[in-house]
Parts: sequence; structure tokens; C-alpha cells
Amino acid sequence: HPIEVGNNKIERFFAGAAPLIADTFSMYTAGVGIIRGAGGGRIGGGGGKSHITYAIVDSEDEVRYIGKSSGRGTPEQVLAKRLQRGHEHYFPGQGDTAEVIATQKSRAASGGAEDVWYEFYRWRGAQLRNVNAPLDFSRRNRRLESLRKLDAYNDELRGR
Repeated sequence: HPIEVGNNKIERFFAGAAPLIADTFSMYTAGVGIIRGAGGGRIGGGGGKSHITYAIVDSEDEVRYIGKSSGRGTPEQVLAKRLQRGHEHYFPGQGDTAEVIATQKSRAASGGAEDVWYEFYRWRGAQLRNVNAPLDFSRRNRRLESLRKLDAYNDELRGR
């Protein structure tokens, strides 16, 4: 099942990676609940550093925020450290939880992954708390940097 996303900024990504992720995404076409286990194996960067994409999920199991983080340790340790620093969109007292949904080998790929997952959940109708889109296509230099991040994530998905 092809994914139809009416957003030009990720068309380039989906053009290259769609065959690799379409099977995963096509299983989840209704609602905005968390996709558990779709991120693949626990891939870490070099030197014991992990690059992650995470979701904040509300008490009704709906995704409310997509973010990225990196640091030393396992992906779960990196997420715990991120939340310990404080997070303006995380409300555990109201039932929010946070989960690692994908891991990447590099910081650039992590930036691309964050945007792909953000756009995917928006496409599914999630009412995300993110104030801004992860990548910026407003000016040429920002557009080129954003495409570099999407390309890095695409390369990881293709095993390059």
C-alpha cells in the first residue's frame, strides 16, 4: 500500500525509502496510537552513543510529541536522561509516557528520522504538541541541510 503524503518536503525521502518502510506504515492507517516495535533493532552510534527518535504518548495511547535525542548509553538511558532535564511537552502527572520508537547510527540520520516520524503522525491525524516542524525548508541553506538529514536517514534504512 503506497503512502500518500501531501507534503513536498518529505516526497524525496519517501521516493527512496517507501519500499522499505511502506509495509510498516501501511499496517497503521487508522488512529494516532503509538507504533510499538516499528523502529527496528537497537542501532547505536559509535563510542557507546545512541541516537534516538522518541514519542510522548498520552493516557489514551495517542502520540502527542515526536522528538530526538542522543547521548551515551542505551537508547532507553538516553531517553531517561532527556526527560530528567525537563521537557515542556511531557506531563507524566497527566498520564504521559515516553517511548523510543526508532534508533539511528548518526546525528544527521536522527534529524531525518525525527521529521519522517513527525510527518507520519501528522498524516495520521495526531494532535502533536510540537511547536515547529523538525526540519526547516524556508531558506536555501536550511533546505539543503534538511535534505542532507533526510538523505542520511534514507541511507541508513537502505543499509548504506
